[in-house]
Amino acid sequence: MAELSPSSSVRVSARRILVLDLLAGYVDALGFVYLGGLFASAMTGNTTHLAAALVGGIWPHAFMLLGILGTFFVVAMLATLARLRWQAAIGIACVGVLLGATQIAMLTPWHRTLALVLLPALMAVQGETIARFSGTAIQTIVITSNLLK
Repeated sequence: MAELSPSSSVRVSARRILVLDLLAGYVDALGFVYLGGLFASAMTGNTTHLAAALVGGIWPHAFMLLGILGTFFVVAMLATLARLRWQAAIGIACVGVLLGATQIAMLTPWHRTLALVLLPALMAVQGETIARFSGTAIQTIVITSNLLK
């Protein structure tokens, strides 16, 4: 296979980052609208909502947020172990499987509950396993820090 020039490598990485950012935006928007104001990838937003729900005594909302946060962090830890064992390619495969599972879950009577688990799991895998482009670490699920770079 031919080596890419540095500028070609950067362009390829930029396209990959764009696609992954679009996926994260789609999943976060879907989660926010479909799950009633809960984020699939923006855990900072979810922790803020959790604090407000706890202070306001809105327990059902707080429990859903705890479920999303817990799912995200547990899956992120598992994704880290998978990445260390099998390299980043496993992340791409897992993202595809989770995206497909989410689409299939929408056809079931438990679609909302499954979405509460699958969407943050999808974003945790993407964020933890697909994060290096042209030798630079770049986050593809939350773009705030990327805007500052």
